[in-house]
Amino acid sequence: MKTNKVYRVQNCDGGGCYTDSDFSDELNEMTAKHDEDTENHPAPGNDGETKWDFECLHGFESLESLCKWFSDTELQLLEGHGFYVCELRNVRIIEYLQHQVLFKRTKKTGIKILEVVK
Repeated sequence: MKTNKVYRVQNCDGGGCYTDSDFSDELNEMTAKHDEDTENHPAPGNDGETKWDFECLHGFESLESLCKWFSDTELQLLEGHGFYVCELRNVRIIEYLQHQVLFKRTKKTGIKILEVVK
């Protein structure tokens, strides 16, 4: 397996915005919109995922890919709820999906919060 870096929207505890959010009406509306847009926001199983387990996380191979998935408005909304665009280094890539990357953190994973939203 390849060790690399990924980009991910997460909170200070490392939780993702789809599973560890406060489930406010605004965030529920955003995730429902993503669920309905199966072409641009496919569920992982529909994005080519075959190797998931409970330690796996989802991210993006590039910042550009992340910014195609989330609009500026969505990133602002997420930031307002404690979720930030992060670069995670020294992760173990498990599988490259059509839109996302399936990965696991390692003991050496470093996290850098990026200022993407102006």
